[in-house]
Amino acid sequence: MTLVLATNTGGKVKYCTDSRLTFRAGATNLYADVGVKLFTIPIKVSNNGTVKYNGKWGMAIAGSTTSSYILKEITQQILSDIELVKQPDDFAKNICDYVLHIHKKLSEQLLPILRENGKSFFILGGYCPNQKKIRTFGFEYNDTTAPPEPTFEEINIQPSTIIMFGSGKQAAQEHRDWTSWSIIKVMEKVIVDGIEPSVGGKIQYGEFNDSNEFELTQLIDMNKDGDTWKTTMTLNVFDYYKDNFGTQMFSPNLKNIASHPENIDRFAAEQKND
Repeated sequence: MTLVLATNTGGKVKYCTDSRLTFRAGATNLYADVGVKLFTIPIKVSNNGTVKYNGKWGMAIAGSTTSSYILKEITQQILSDIELVKQPDDFAKNICDYVLHIHKKLSEQLLPILRENGKSFFILGGYCPNQKKIRTFGFEYNDTTAPPEPTFEEINIQPSTIIMFGSGKQAAQEHRDWTSWSIIKVMEKVIVDGIEPSVGGKIQYGEFNDSNEFELTQLIDMNKDGDTWKTTMTLNVFDYYKDNFGTQMFSPNLKNIASHPENIDRFAAEQKND
């Protein structure tokens, strides 16, 4: 599965995931840290040729890789250009109702084949013009039905709290002092501790900007190796410096966030004193 974290700090809603995929080979689990689990979902709603809504939502997935990726691909394609048939009474919830319908139709075909291994859990959030704020919804299952029926409900993310979702939830909660941490630090701690083997790899992070658009970000960090400071830049499943992506013809052009601001401060202080 995975660990998905969501928080609301500094007036901004933020999502974070790991990048580990779990493959079952008989009684053995095999892991590959190449799973992209955090996405931007463009939504454009038109009516009679006039665009009524155009925004970027965020989606973070857990559970079955097959189900999650199929759902993400279809959701991205359909929501990128939809027609308004009737006036929505609750825009964000109505969008999620539409996604739920897609989710149910896919589950009807996949769950009888994949069973428990076919469940897709995810959070989806974006700006709601009705309530004029970012809203987040969690999609799970009603396990009292056969097969389990996809459901969703709104997640009320209170300021300076962390919402935890997925197989790594218990491992994250075991750190009693996590309430004062950033979601990046919580995710890093769970990955490094290795308590939950299905959580690992690189950290993926994104947040809603001042225009209420969800942005994927590059995580920048600096560490001192002897007398030399070294910079790392992580995006999706790669460390772009370590893996030599920085010397290619192209380079990712996304917003940067310091994963450990204290390291940047240390570097700046040393440079100032030199």
